Amino acid sequence: MHSSDLAALVVTYRRFDNLKVIVNLCIAAGITRIYISADGSKDDFDHDDVAQVKLEIERLIREYPKRIFSLVSSENVGTALNILRSCDWIFNSEKFALILEDDCIPSSDFFKFVRDGEKFLHNDEKMYLICGSQFAPSTITKELSSFSIYPMVWGWATSRDKWNKVSSTMILLGKSKFSFFRFENNDKTFWRAGARRAFEGYVEGWDSALVNAIRKLNGKVLVPGSNLVSNIGGDERATHTIQGSKWLNVELGVYGESKMEISDNRTLDNWIRQSFYRIGFRHQITTRITYIMDKLQLNKKKRLKLSSSWIRG
Repeated sequence: MHSSDLAALVVTYRRFDNLKVIVNLCIAAGITRIYISADGSKDDFDHDDVAQVKLEIERLIREYPKRIFSLVSSENVGTALNILRSCDWIFNSEKFALILEDDCIPSSDFFKFVRDGEKFLHNDEKMYLICGSQFAPSTITKELSSFSIYPMVWGWATSRDKWNKVSSTMILLGKSKFSFFRFENNDKTFWRAGARRAFEGYVEGWDSALVNAIRKLNGKVLVPGSNLVSNIGGDERATHTIQGSKWLNVELGVYGESKMEISDNRTLDNWIRQSFYRIGFRHQITTRITYIMDKLQLNKKKRLKLSSSWIRG
């Protein structure tokens, strides 16, 4: 695929230094259309960093006037809403794109993986994303690309039609009510609860809603055999990543185009469920306790409901 056919979205907030690094990596990979979406300032605490982000965007536009497109919010809408609205924005113009947040640093091989993965996205109606992160050991992955039921969204790509289908499903599921007495398997309980809390504004996440939608669609994603995107988000500018998490700053691996037919890796799915998300029976209990606490409004923080704020909702 010709490099000009691949567009990139960079979603940023405070990391003006990372923004420059990521854009330069995109340019080095031959990407000629880079969309930058920047969230606004919350308060005086983040004002200087947000101002520096805006200055960096202006500098990039001057340096690459026909390559950089920007969407700068005048107010703070939060990580989740900013990402979802930004994806809608880029897919209004592009049929296929990769998405990076400003704490996700890709390897050069990530761009190769995305380009190679596009054909699978178009040819398989059940495949929804190309994901760049991989945390499982090589004994699980055999260092080969495979299909998984669990998206890893620290660097990913998709097409306009797949995004529209997933996002519409997210919105539909976001309007559904949580039933305290409806018992499902541990996996469904975990993702439904996470999606509910995101749409009702109790957590600043959006990935649970995305995974919940893809699971509802019986979909799958393409993942690499080794890690191609490193999340460095456990710093003082972190919004919700946890400092000290062993999944941050994971070493970047390499990607070699595989001639083998890509297949499902159920062993990998089990590893992700048990070792990464640690989904188990306890979530049958904790999700219900959390639901009660939410309904009693014991969590007093300001809530931004995705169900009423998302521009497509």
